[in-house]
Amino acid sequence: MLAHFAPVALAASLLVGCYDVPQPACGFACGPNGECPTSYTCNAADGQCHLNGSSPSLVCWALDAGAGDAAIDVPADPVPPTITAVAPVDGAVDVSPFTAIEVTFSEPVIGTSGSAFRVLVDGTELGGARSYDGPARTLTFTPAEPLPFATQITIRIEPGITDVAGNPLATTQWSFTTMEDPMPPNVVTHSPSPGEMGVAIDGTVTATFDEPVTGVSSGTFTISRGTTTVAASVTYVPATMTARLTPMYQLAGHTTYTAQLTAGIADLDGHPLAGAPVTWSFTTGPDALAPSVTDTFPHDGEIDVLVVRPIVVNFDEPVTGVDTMSFQVNGGAIAGTVMQFLDDTRWIFDPIDPLPANTTITVTLSSGITDTATPPNALAPVTFSFTTGS
Repeated sequence: MLAHFAPVALAASLLVGCYDVPQPACGFACGPNGECPTSYTCNAADGQCHLNGSSPSLVCWALDAGAGDAAIDVPADPVPPTITAVAPVDGAVDVSPFTAIEVTFSEPVIGTSGSAFRVLVDGTELGGARSYDGPARTLTFTPAEPLPFATQITIRIEPGITDVAGNPLATTQWSFTTMEDPMPPNVVTHSPSPGEMGVAIDGTVTATFDEPVTGVSSGTFTISRGTTTVAASVTYVPATMTARLTPMYQLAGHTTYTAQLTAGIADLDGHPLAGAPVTWSFTTGPDALAPSVTDTFPHDGEIDVLVVRPIVVNFDEPVTGVDTMSFQVNGGAIAGTVMQFLDDTRWIFDPIDPLPANTTITVTLSSGITDTATPPNALAPVTFSFTTGS
């Protein structure tokens, strides 16, 4: 058995070949470019020279140049690793969102592939790939997606990274801020597409952007027929960056409509929509859909209705042919006047006298009511009833 000598510092040059194989799995720092003595190989995982064919070990036997071929203990490492450089540096601004994050340590470390190294935005961890260069003692984080613009990125190293002797790296945190987005948002797809023909009269209009936007509303996303703006509801889906416009009523058949997106739509950095106002036109196909009733006032089955009030009917598209023959109350027994209310999708029956009290009132809408298509589509007869109060 070889004698143990008191611990001494590892000499700059090592004698090799004094032991028969298998020799101890010595671990000592590789040279600046990964150099190791003959029969040793630099291990990229820990930046240490290890005897060829052996497994890395924290129990290191070595040969000291001044001690001949005697075996000596390598002194224990009492010094924890530190961070010597980071990129981007702490407090950096205008950093490109395509930047990789690098950390260089004072000595070889292990545990870099675990969860100790975190890249955060407002406390939410970003995904990405971690790689460790042993000879360079550098950990590199490559984000799975470009970093968000105009955002503070925080890097935090928590317990889990140690040197090869087990000394932990102290918890460390720093941050930098990415540059503002230099580009305005653009519309990348339209539906219907510009110039499209035969568009369904009961469809929706959508626009998809190339980045998240704000300001999408019924005031910034419209469609019009000539100079008349179509009443519509507008929604925005952040997940798909898509604005959707749904007309309140059927569109007219064989008619050209123009969609418009204004500069009130902007990206998250406040850049207005490129080329605003963005407009495109499409033409509807034939109107083969009959009009329908969307609501009535009073509602069907309602009770205790005031005897002094008009009867209102809403249609899903402009209609014509609405008169006292096609809009009857109690089979025509109750006289009144029929007229448009606000627009040609809403019509009212205004009784000449108060409605009879405590009575069931029946309203009949006949097929004499049609839409404005060519040829016109007739309403399927509709009947609804309500009961008056006392």
